[in-house]
Amino acid sequence: MGHTASRKKQIFFVAFYLALAIFILLNFGSQSYGQTDKAPPPPASGNKHWNANEHWAWHRILKGEKADFNQKFNEAPDPENRCEWSDQRRIRPAFLEEILTDRTYSEKITSAGVMIIGAWIREPLDLSSVNLSFPLWIDKSRVEGAISFEGAVLKRLLSLDGNCFLNTVNLNQIKSSDSLVLKRSVYEQDLTIRGTTAWHCRLSKARVKGSCTIEDSLFSGNFISEDSFFSSLELRAVVDGELHLYNAVIDGDFDLIGSTIKNGIFFDDIKVSGKALWSSLNAPNGMAVIGGSQTRMNSINLSGASTQRDISFFGNVAVDGDVKINGARVDGGITMGGAGIDFKQRLEISFTTVKETLNLSGSTFRQVRIIGSNISGLIYGSDANFDSLNITDTNVGTSLYLADAVFSKGPLTILRSEIGRHLYLAGIDMKSNDVSMHSTKTNGHVIMSNIKCLGAIDMRFMDIGGYVKLSGSHLKQLDLSNTTIDNALFLWDKDNGFITWEPSSEKNKFPILNLRNTTARLLQDHPKAWPRSIDLLNFGYRFFGSSEAIGSKNTISNRPERWFVEWLEKSGDYENAEPYHKQAYLHLYKILKGMGYNKIAKEIFIAHNDRKKDSPCTKPGQKIWLWCLDFFTSYGQEMWRLSVAVFILILSGAAVLKISGEGRRHRMPYGISLSIDRTIPLISLDKAYDDIKLQGITRYWFYFLQVAGYFFATLLVASVINIFSNA
Repeated sequence: MGHTASRKKQIFFVAFYLALAIFILLNFGSQSYGQTDKAPPPPASGNKHWNANEHWAWHRILKGEKADFNQKFNEAPDPENRCEWSDQRRIRPAFLEEILTDRTYSEKITSAGVMIIGAWIREPLDLSSVNLSFPLWIDKSRVEGAISFEGAVLKRLLSLDGNCFLNTVNLNQIKSSDSLVLKRSVYEQDLTIRGTTAWHCRLSKARVKGSCTIEDSLFSGNFISEDSFFSSLELRAVVDGELHLYNAVIDGDFDLIGSTIKNGIFFDDIKVSGKALWSSLNAPNGMAVIGGSQTRMNSINLSGASTQRDISFFGNVAVDGDVKINGARVDGGITMGGAGIDFKQRLEISFTTVKETLNLSGSTFRQVRIIGSNISGLIYGSDANFDSLNITDTNVGTSLYLADAVFSKGPLTILRSEIGRHLYLAGIDMKSNDVSMHSTKTNGHVIMSNIKCLGAIDMRFMDIGGYVKLSGSHLKQLDLSNTTIDNALFLWDKDNGFITWEPSSEKNKFPILNLRNTTARLLQDHPKAWPRSIDLLNFGYRFFGSSEAIGSKNTISNRPERWFVEWLEKSGDYENAEPYHKQAYLHLYKILKGMGYNKIAKEIFIAHNDRKKDSPCTKPGQKIWLWCLDFFTSYGQEMWRLSVAVFILILSGAAVLKISGEGRRHRMPYGISLSIDRTIPLISLDKAYDDIKLQGITRYWFYFLQVAGYFFATLLVASVINIFSNA
């Protein structure tokens, strides 16, 4: 019985465990089987939810080949033409998102990457934050939904070449170790690349109909766009390589504000209908704007820009609005020279530092303003055409060269500036416009030969370290007052001839040539070089004429004495309406006398006193006294006249003594000694003569001789004083 009970117990436990095993197998085993049934198919066969196009594409991708629908159907539809596209090319965004983000598929993709060509993608494609170790091409396709790669990490190339994007394209925050190829595509709406890092970026032959915004991005290589169209372009990025725009059309603004382009900027045949906003641009290796056929922009703003090389505009470059380069630093030069440069509004270079040359030669400008700037090299504007040019408070390290420039509508202003070497204005044509160089300093020469100016030239308060050459010019009015010329003032030279003056029938309120308070070492002129009215008050010079005139008819000795007098007579005090300048006469008298031209100097001295005598400002008594000085001594220049007069008086006294008999009465057969004693003051030939008492008319005649003697003595003293005081 015990054995039977034990046996039953064993059977019970076996049955129990067997039932438990069957229960577990039926429940948990069925769940496991269900899971196995839902597992994805192997990568080679793809996902059963994919359409036929996607399966075909996947098989090509697995082989490392292009999924090229154009090749498959042997035709390439136009991405912009909806009618040319069919469902045979349709690829769903879900397919692309799955194979690129699901590791089950992405790990099977070869190093050749994913190449989708000629596909039709209708819905939005979201590849945000995708991490790709292989290249991705979506080329020659039609993408109707928005596409986003925001935050993607791309170790290889991303190519969006030849597509038509009907919605926005978001390439923000991409971290790419390779290039972004965006060429030949049409962007119907906005293209944004913000905060992206990549190697090269190519936007060639693209058409961006929305805005193109590239901001806070870094490109380690080059940024290149050729034959492209943008409704507007904003590129605020760092480009370690070069920035190239060739044959680009920008229908709106072109914004480069604050960008850094390290290896050079090259714009060739670009057209910007809006503003070129390039302020605070940092271009260490320079910038070139080139017009092969023609580059045209609405306006350019380079304010605050900096470069260690040159900023250059070459060829056919036209700017319809203003060009501003304010507060910039250019360690190279600025070139805007050439016949094709045409800036139709204002060029403004203010508070800018340029380490080398500013070249404006041969170009066409309207208004040019260079204010408060420092140009270490040369300002070169020869053969340029300006409406007006204003250079104020500017330092020029070498020379300012504007030879043969034309000023068609406005003035030339060079105000309160300093020029390290020469100011070269030879051959400029000012037409009827004014020139102002007030308070400007040059350490070298001011060369203004052969210029034509029918306006007024203001050169007051200039400090000129070399000479001023005006030979061969044709002027209307020139004011050189209060100017210092360390070398010569040339109104004539052998090569250019003499200066000529525009004839005028009007009575001048101001002198045609104003040399008041001007100083020069040498005055080199020509008899015909002077206008009809000049101001010579306090005009100082050390030499008149030069060795250059030797052998010509222009020497001082070949001029008649009267010419110098007539020259001085042209000078008057226009401020006080006085027609006479004493200083001008006496200074020329001193200079000519020091140079050995005594005869001419004498004529000048006499003419000075004649002008003083005839001046309406001279009082009547003084006029009589000057008349006496002139008649008896020629103002001290001909003292022999006074000697003759005294001699005649002495002889007259002797004659009166003889005729009257007073000489015989006082035992003086001739009476010469008594006549001398009484006529010449301070002379006493004999004490006995003091006791002689003459009678009758003889007594009165000798009274006259005594008075005349004192008068002539006074004339003698006055003449000597006149000579020495005026000398």
